Amino acid sequence: MRNTFQRAGERLKEIDKRLRESPPHMFHPGWLLSRGMGADLPDGTLLEQRRNEVVDLIVRASSCSATDVRQWYPRAVARWAALTQDATRFARGVVCTAGRLRVGSSADNALETGIALHHTYGMPYLPGSVLKGCALAWARASGLETAYVDALFGREPDHEDVPIGEAGCVVFHDGWWIPTSASPKPALVREVVTSHHFDYYSGRSQEPTDCDDPIPVAQLAAAGAFYLVIEGERAWAEAALRVLRAALATLGLGARGAAGYGLFVTDESARDCKAAHTSLNELVGRYQRARSVAARATMTPHQRAEAYLRDLSPETLVRKLARDRAALQQKFGLTGAELREVALKVIHPDRLQDWKTVSRQKDKLIYKAYRFLTQSGEEDALDD
Repeated sequence: MRNTFQRAGERLKEIDKRLRESPPHMFHPGWLLSRGMGADLPDGTLLEQRRNEVVDLIVRASSCSATDVRQWYPRAVARWAALTQDATRFARGVVCTAGRLRVGSSADNALETGIALHHTYGMPYLPGSVLKGCALAWARASGLETAYVDALFGREPDHEDVPIGEAGCVVFHDGWWIPTSASPKPALVREVVTSHHFDYYSGRSQEPTDCDDPIPVAQLAAAGAFYLVIEGERAWAEAALRVLRAALATLGLGARGAAGYGLFVTDESARDCKAAHTSLNELVGRYQRARSVAARATMTPHQRAEAYLRDLSPETLVRKLARDRAALQQKFGLTGAELREVALKVIHPDRLQDWKTVSRQKDKLIYKAYRFLTQSGEEDALDD
């Protein structure tokens, strides 16, 4: 047992050393939040001093803009945004914090300051359950008809009409923090909450006085733009998103709402929301281009030729098959028969049937392309 405690102590000292020597971007903010206090404090180091050091590390570790060398989180956001582009399945939107946000502040951790962080990426996020609860509260407070509220959010089980409960017709997904390249800032910000009457609150004094010593305590809050996604049938999902926008702009999320925390700017024409939209679109475009390059790298010559031909306009496709066929074969390393096989997969049969009636005098290129595809003119593309 003694050896176990010794090894644990050595491990904590190693963590403490890494915290002091390694750059902030090497750490996961969630790991710092739960393990950042490390080993026993060195002589002369106060607990609050160490807490401040770790909070500062967490803030710097959360700096993950679109231009950051660490592209793991921007790629994850881009992947999620690309997967939710189908407007028939998803209602999407971007909102920005009007000030600061404290969601998950009641969670237990070593620093005694909680914040909702994504378990994989360590960045702040808006839990889908919290978004749904906020929207439901606004829907009930605004007097929305009960039938609509039940359809969107479901019904709790009771002993009469709904014995086992009913689910709503939409799904509220987590809101992802958006890294913006226009104004790269950390996702988390440092705050201080000061207890002015510690002895009174802890029961060691009968009443608070002006002579009490204030004790500042470092805290964490989130700020920035978030990408919202609601999944469901299009009309219902869009209705739920409108309700959620109204709720975020009026009720807000998280703790300290009375002090103005947790409110959002939901107008997508606002400057910060437009900048977030631009950054999100850039990330999605970059992600899709990278996937396309990776996919083409693993394609066979036939697959690459097929993808290339599908991207061509009808006029360009005719010219390639009629006049530039030799260069096309060389480009992909295909024989004439293989190129013909690939082209027939791309060209719709109805279009091919239309080409059948075109004479050489009417359109020489279509005539040659058709003869090549029907194996009746192997050499037609070689003469002008």
